[in-house]
Amino acid sequence: MAVALVGPTASGKSEIALAVARACPGAVELVSVDSMAVYRGMDIGTAKPTRAVRAEVPYHLVDLVDPDEEYTVTRFQEAARAALEGIAARGSTALLVGGTGLYLRAVTDDLSFPGRYPSVAADLAAELDRAGPEGSDGRLAGCAVLHARLESLDPVAASRIEPGNERRLVRALEVTLGSGRPFSSFGSGLEQYPPSRFALVGMDRGAEESEGRIASRFVRLMDEGLLEEVRGLAARPGGLSRKARQGLGY
Repeated sequence: MAVALVGPTASGKSEIALAVARACPGAVELVSVDSMAVYRGMDIGTAKPTRAVRAEVPYHLVDLVDPDEEYTVTRFQEAARAALEGIAARGSTALLVGGTGLYLRAVTDDLSFPGRYPSVAADLAAELDRAGPEGSDGRLAGCAVLHARLESLDPVAASRIEPGNERRLVRALEVTLGSGRPFSSFGSGLEQYPPSRFALVGMDRGAEESEGRIASRFVRLMDEGLLEEVRGLAARPGGLSRKARQGLGY
């Protein structure tokens, strides 16, 4: 049975997963379920396993695309399925590790996702851009307008999404407007937990310890060159995709 190691940011999931893989050479392969570790060059801010670590133990779903590319959860799900099939064929056990809940559940719960409507999504994104830069009051007001629109079209979906959650708002409206069907009609969403073939192992260090570990981690990432990494990524001809820019720290 495949295993998923879950827990909050900076709880030590990656360190424990690496220790398990080292203790079971050839028997355990690690699978990243971090939505930002798929981007090449986004190394420090994602606390991505180093090349030395990846040369030591099998580590899948890291460095899949360039950071100016929009990488969807559907594409990740397909890549994860292929990786898990390969691991099983080799007679090894997959240990999933990372911090993106949707990406994890796309694999463990085999979620189904509605189609993409790029022109609709682009129009919604442009509307937010006109409202103001990310994090500004204008931008938040723009999100509130989108949330009100979603509430009028799909009250169920709107009740599941915080007004400030830009990415989920745009996605729900993209599907609702593009398909002509309410976003909520495509499934029960993340509130349902179907049976899974994965064993989930949870880590919980408590709020106070977690906060301390997160603060220490951020200082370490800055010392390792996070600011320089972000400057280099921003200076690339393609810059960072909208999704990549939403990574914590970036």
